[in-house]
Amino acid sequence: MKYCFYICVTVLLLCCSRQNDNKTSETIVGEFIETESQEINQNSQEYNIIQNDNALEHPLSVFTIVDKSPFKYSLEHRYNGYGYINFLDIVYGNGRFVTVGLGSTGSFTHGYIAYSDDGLIWNLVDMFYRNWFFSVAYGNGRFVTGATNGETFYSDDGIEWKVAEGNDFGILIKIIYGKDLFVALYRSGIVYSYDGEIWHKVGNIFEETEITCLFYGNNRFYAGSHGKFAYSYDGKIWNIVENNAFDSLPIHCFAYGNNRLLAFSYRPDESSYAYGEYTEYSVHIAYSDDGEKWFSKELENNILKWKWINIVYNNGYFIAVGGEGGELKVAFSRDGISWINVNDEHNPYSPNYYTRYYASAYGGGNYVIVGNEGTIRVSQWPIYDEQK
Repeated sequence: MKYCFYICVTVLLLCCSRQNDNKTSETIVGEFIETESQEINQNSQEYNIIQNDNALEHPLSVFTIVDKSPFKYSLEHRYNGYGYINFLDIVYGNGRFVTVGLGSTGSFTHGYIAYSDDGLIWNLVDMFYRNWFFSVAYGNGRFVTGATNGETFYSDDGIEWKVAEGNDFGILIKIIYGKDLFVALYRSGIVYSYDGEIWHKVGNIFEETEITCLFYGNNRFYAGSHGKFAYSYDGKIWNIVENNAFDSLPIHCFAYGNNRLLAFSYRPDESSYAYGEYTEYSVHIAYSDDGEKWFSKELENNILKWKWINIVYNNGYFIAVGGEGGELKVAFSRDGISWINVNDEHNPYSPNYYTRYYASAYGGGNYVIVGNEGTIRVSQWPIYDEQK
């Protein structure tokens, strides 16, 4: 992939050291079964959702394009030049969306934070000089993000931010929250904090592979890697699950809903490489209802072969978003096994520019997706059928 900001994250992950900082973990052999999913009824009796000609007509097929003019900034050494912020993560908490990212002015790259109460009207927090932000989390009444210089920033309202100095682990690539605890991924493994200010190291829970994602759900923390994952009840002691359904493929995201845990992995289809990027991916799903017995499935339908960046569960549906080549792609499922793809939507700003989508969040009845070049898209979910 040759888009620079995704590479920044990837390089940080690939540079993870193999050190074992006071790690406590246990290896468990998990059972998994390859299976063909059964067809299920995707029609909802509660919301205005219908399936028609293998395309889904539902609220997430219509997105509002947010005005990105507030996210414009001036470029150095260019006459009347300007750029837009690249938003890399978003979270919803205390009735507010907060998104973080970065933007290069020419000589330096700086960090940016924006907030919104409805996902449509956004306000930009002052620029953070030469600090990049890759992830943001919310918990216990506080937003927390980490910068490239090792500082962490925290805020009670997403507007006024304070800095916590003295951390020696570098940038927090991903932050999650659960059980009154912030858990984050840094270059060499995992750290945790009770308040987002003082952090404690766990280290790399996998001895020979880097951690690829973090997730909290079903009262557990989860960490993905290549062909395996680990879980923890407290964010400190981790249990490694071997021999799951992904062979050596990296796990990119988890989801939990309706008593089912999903783990998603993808790899590029080599034959789809063109103009410096891949356009199709092999998407694998592993799912479990008890955390012990796992079932594996590869999505073979061509309309589902794209890079899934995030999956959330809400109102009875798993919703996956992602895309390639400037297309926003959305799919969703009732059971996490049988998926329906929403019609492709092309880049709303310019057909000649590739939009990248990096993260999504749900809150207050709105589903918000953020990406590069100031891209923010919003869809109401759910929309009730007015005829009922």
